[in-house]
Amino acid sequence: MKREQVRERHKEGLIAATHVIQNPANPGEWIVVFKKSVGRSYILVDDNDEVESFNRLDDLIEVVRGLGIKFAEIHM
Repeated sequence: MKREQVRERHKEGLIAATHVIQNPANPGEWIVVFKKSVGRSYILVDDNDEVESFNRLDDLIEVVRGLGIKFAEIHM
């Protein structure tokens, strides 16, 4: 899901949970997973539909805050 879609769905109350997990393709990076209340999950992607991954949690948290998300679980 792209950033603007996350903002829209968050405003509409359609995102039930936000999880920060290690990137399965590269354990040195972190990705964001958004869960909807109906059981579907979406990964944050860029404008080219590539998974957005972050080397530093601080950078990821800044992006998540910028999307309006105030709570996220971190899975290590």
